[in-house]
Amino acid sequence: MPITDIAEGGGSPFIRFNIRENMWMISTEDKDMKEVKLTNPVVIDIENVQQGWLSISSNGRDWVSWGKDNKPTEKPSAEHKQGFMLKMFSSKMFEDAPVRELCTNQVGLNMFMSNLYKACENSGEFGKGKVPAILIKEGKRIRMGKGETVEISFEIKSWVDRPDELDNNGDVVESVGQQKSDDQFDEIAI
Repeated sequence: MPITDIAEGGGSPFIRFNIRENMWMISTEDKDMKEVKLTNPVVIDIENVQQGWLSISSNGRDWVSWGKDNKPTEKPSAEHKQGFMLKMFSSKMFEDAPVRELCTNQVGLNMFMSNLYKACENSGEFGKGKVPAILIKEGKRIRMGKGETVEISFEIKSWVDRPDELDNNGDVVESVGQQKSDDQFDEIAI
């Protein structure tokens, strides 16, 4: 399963998933987080998902891409976990910034990305210049190892023409280094 890479826009508007509250949050211009209800389908640029290593600490976020061949590289540190970065688009729900970046190493979201990628790849539409419009459903809490995560279910509603707004995301990000973030992230012990 080849997975190509996308660019990271350093400081781009983003979307996060709060495991404890089982809710999606978007960044705002004043650097706060705001809950967003994903009541409509969201365009997800799954074909250009970028995988890599992500470390999240009080010092910020450190992203190290696996590169264009999508083969795992040497883990930069014990704090780095497998993660991914992708772009999501919604002119209805994402307010002033219709393109949002999702970059995470949460176990439940890694499962979501993998399941979504496989479903899209098996749909017969993958790689034909369109992107899937995905209805993201409410997450279900599941036990994993010594902790828990949220399993995100979804439905591919349709395949749509690629929004122009997603076209500026074609470069690979090798590393974004330590970026300071006010995000709250949950660690999951497995």
